[in-house]
Amino acid sequence: MESIDRRLRDEYHRWRELMLDTTARLDSSSLVGTDDVLRAHFLLCDHFLRLDVPVFTPGPRDPHLLASAIGRQSAEFGGVRKWTSDHDKVGTLFYGLVKNHPFHDGNKRTALLVALLHLRRLDLVPTVRHTELETLAIRTASGLLRQYAQFKTKQADPDSEVWFLGRWFHRNTRRLNKRQYLVTFRQLDGILKRFGFELAHPKSAYIDVVTREHRNRGWIPWRRAEPAVRTVCQVAFPGWTKQVNKNTLARIRKATGLTDADNRAVDADVFFRGAEPLKALIDEYEGPLKRLRNK
Repeated sequence: MESIDRRLRDEYHRWRELMLDTTARLDSSSLVGTDDVLRAHFLLCDHFLRLDVPVFTPGPRDPHLLASAIGRQSAEFGGVRKWTSDHDKVGTLFYGLVKNHPFHDGNKRTALLVALLHLRRLDLVPTVRHTELETLAIRTASGLLRQYAQFKTKQADPDSEVWFLGRWFHRNTRRLNKRQYLVTFRQLDGILKRFGFELAHPKSAYIDVVTREHRNRGWIPWRRAEPAVRTVCQVAFPGWTKQVNKNTLARIRKATGLTDADNRAVDADVFFRGAEPLKALIDEYEGPLKRLRNK
């Protein structure tokens, strides 16, 4: 969060301190907690501020409504959990963030980003087009989920929309084959620099992975050694804000020797330390997140 606009960063920290003590119990058994939602909201605000389409009046308009939305995941009646499946928990949090309208602006966008993060932590990814995610957010906000042909409910069931959302997320997601990290090319460049490598020379649809090696300029003692750039490999490059696919990541890690097999001190957790999954999700789903601004 240190890289976002200073005013947004200060506001994020202010709300974090205000809310975390009072929502600690709500967060204790939830996969997505108060800080996750606040981070998602303020990272969205920063992203769209940089695109010159700002979120007006960033931050919660009512902390109680925000706490209520987050607490839906762990709701109990008579000591029995109301929502027991992972998909239902994604659905009820998404519903709460949209319908409670806890933020001044950007509620649908924040709810969608939090849902994507929630799914990611369950090792799940959407299988639908981005426009279908927009439609889901809009229909949830407008009370129009009944427009889906699959919507089925018992008469007078107050939770029919949440039950539907749980089924929707179950039908329209798939499990990842193995643990993966979300990282954009810009984030990957920062990661590689920690290990003496970097991305350089973007041209056409490719970019080089390079390392800089110091080379002596000769026998003259006062001449400084100059770094020589050595290309390690070349990979496909769709753009700095695009997500790096797993095959490209695997190729780069193998070429640089930054794998579990080549260097036991550089396992996946060490390699990806500091990567911000929310930023990568914002980059990947920028289209629907941006279009929801005016819907």
